[in-house]
Amino acid sequence: MPCRTRPSYIHARRSLASPLWAHFLALWWALTQEPPNEIFIAANDLDQAQGRVFKALTTAIRLNPHLKNVVDVSNRRASFSTGTVVEALAADFKGAAGSNHGLTIWDECWAYTSEASRRLWDELTPVPTRKNSVRLCVTYAGFPSESELLWQLHQRGMAGTPIPELSHLDNGDGKPACRAADGLFSYWDHIGRMPWQTEDYLAAQKSSLRANAYLRLHENRWTEGNESFINLDWWDSCIDYDYTPLLPNTDETVFFGVDASTKGDSSAVVACAYDWDAGRVRLCRHRVWQPSKDQPLNIDATIGDFIRELHIAGVYYDPYQLHDLATRLQGEGVNMVEFPRSVGRLTQLGQNLYELIRHGNLVTYPDEELRRHISHAVATESSRGWRLSKTKRGHKIDLAVALGMACWASMQEQSQPFGVIAAF
Repeated sequence: MPCRTRPSYIHARRSLASPLWAHFLALWWALTQEPPNEIFIAANDLDQAQGRVFKALTTAIRLNPHLKNVVDVSNRRASFSTGTVVEALAADFKGAAGSNHGLTIWDECWAYTSEASRRLWDELTPVPTRKNSVRLCVTYAGFPSESELLWQLHQRGMAGTPIPELSHLDNGDGKPACRAADGLFSYWDHIGRMPWQTEDYLAAQKSSLRANAYLRLHENRWTEGNESFINLDWWDSCIDYDYTPLLPNTDETVFFGVDASTKGDSSAVVACAYDWDAGRVRLCRHRVWQPSKDQPLNIDATIGDFIRELHIAGVYYDPYQLHDLATRLQGEGVNMVEFPRSVGRLTQLGQNLYELIRHGNLVTYPDEELRRHISHAVATESSRGWRLSKTKRGHKIDLAVALGMACWASMQEQSQPFGVIAAF
């Protein structure tokens, strides 16, 4: 990996072992390059604390008998006896201006999406007065409309000149993997080169991941847009033709998911229960209503009465639209718990439903309308994860959304013994 006598960038494709060799480079730099030195490991917008690279570095220091007595390690900083320091920076760090750093490390650059992280990048420009001042970016591909920093670096690298000495490294598409642009070395490929990235391993990953996720994580391809939520063959394998919907007033703990609209879009309620003996989620009941501008939905007479048919000990609901019904049900003795929706929650619900269907851990009775809603659902991916959505305005996916909420709720039974998940 070359070092240059002018400000440089090193931009590499991430493998699953990247935190390992990134922290080795940081440690080598701290021990050999121009002490005293400053090395910063930047956390991206998804990191909660120091990030994996800094944690790997401090673990290596503590386990090395030659280093643990000459390096002082704290929560976010490692200080060497030579005066060199390695520091972990948060994505929104505001005190980087004026530093005299020799190396900055940027892990998972696709997740540097905020204005704060971009400002951190701008502040940590390589220092021209140092003999060696370099950025190391380790990542796989991201989303062109969101990962703007990485996309610009990638475009710059692809426009660079192939490096003759490294021409034997093909990127998997018949093009050079290594290129040099002004101040930039770029290694970008689509081939798994680690010994554990066998055909069997990749085949297993391909069968368990969504198509776009596999392309991005294992082939380092830029992805964006929508793809089918699930393979309908997986859904059909979950159908038990001898199984029927749960009858009203049945004495069984059930969990509801509600996706509703008073006008225009359809409204759906799904009830699920967790089968502890089989270790699977069972669909118990569902209903769909189609309101219109002329005949808006009476939530209490439809959704409310449907909930009242079963003995419910608690209701988790979105207060934005369900406040009136929640107030009435609370007065009837039902424990009402606010459950605001968020991008993170929607991602969690969708991923959980996907895993249940993919691995056959959902049991459902046959129903063409429910299957149609599932077939209309697509996964819209972004840097924050993916959520259920639809590509055509006339398509209905309300049952899919409600099913996702009910399934997630039923799997929380140990910590939340009774409940309804309701959202709009």
